Amino acid sequence: MKKLFLLLLLLSLNSLYSEEYRHFPRIFVGGQTDMLEKHTLPTVGIEYMFAFIDSSPEIGIGLMTETAFGDNSEYSGALSLNVHLTSKWRAWMAPGVRIIQYPVLDSTKIDYTNKINNDHTGNKFNALMRFGTSYTFQFNDIFVEPNASIDIVNRHFSLIYGISFGLNF
Repeated sequence: MKKLFLLLLLLSLNSLYSEEYRHFPRIFVGGQTDMLEKHTLPTVGIEYMFAFIDSSPEIGIGLMTETAFGDNSEYSGALSLNVHLTSKWRAWMAPGVRIIQYPVLDSTKIDYTNKINNDHTGNKFNALMRFGTSYTFQFNDIFVEPNASIDIVNRHFSLIYGISFGLNF
């Protein structure tokens, strides 16, 4: 682990002297479809990637956070490892956490025929693994990226899709 950290540190220091873009903040707007329950929630997020541009293929590390809005709000956060397959195509994997915020229910009003309300109240923390890809359309220092990801949470799959708007510097 120490060797990996030192390698990433050396690559980042080497990248500081390059004339190309290294920082890629983004705003994400899209949807999250639960593959088991077949419902879709509107989703927004913020992402950041630091690219090691002197590597081949170009790799980057980043942070991402998203919120899916619905009856139960879902908050996701992850650290990402990004690989640029070409100058336009990017793929990533991101281990993280998903917090599901269930409403606190009045026990006198629980519908015991509804299994979800019977089993879940309060906040629930789950391990998350995300795999995704995007295609970049570059306009000077601004870029637009349609993207799609698969989230795996407790052997349960969600499809996340949308568009990111970002700035290079």
